[in-house]
Amino acid sequence: MSRGPSLRYARALAELASQAGKLDETGEELEEICELLIRYPIIRSLFSPQDVHFRLGREQEASLFRRLLGSLELSELIRNFLLLLHQNDRLSLLPSICRHYQALSDKWQQRVRIDFITSHPLNEPEMHLLEEAFRRRLGKKIILTTRLEQLKSKLLANEGRI
Repeated sequence: MSRGPSLRYARALAELASQAGKLDETGEELEEICELLIRYPIIRSLFSPQDVHFRLGREQEASLFRRLLGSLELSELIRNFLLLLHQNDRLSLLPSICRHYQALSDKWQQRVRIDFITSHPLNEPEMHLLEEAFRRRLGKKIILTTRLEQLKSKLLANEGRI
């Protein structure tokens, strides 16, 4: 993961979102944009500056990008952030920016994301017990997700870190 420009952009966005009291909301919105790029390759191609510059030219590309942003329900902060990335030819950094933003937000809010891998489904009381055990052990808020996999042992937990 590129730590240079993508971390700087993520930190700047996180600081602005934090000042506005919208750290989580901005993170969710940023994550939705990243998921959109993964799901729709045609939109992802708009985020590849060298490809679009060649086919459309800079002015047409900028107009198309502004229209695309206008068709999405985005906060002013995210819209301006995406326009800044576009102007600086940094849209290709967006997936890395999303990862850095999430890690910074979690760190600032004393949160840990845990991906708990198990060989059998867990019910609600089991999930609550796991969250509580991790919270006591780590002393932080826990965001717990579970995945079912065929495992040789009964369970495996991965803690995300910045």
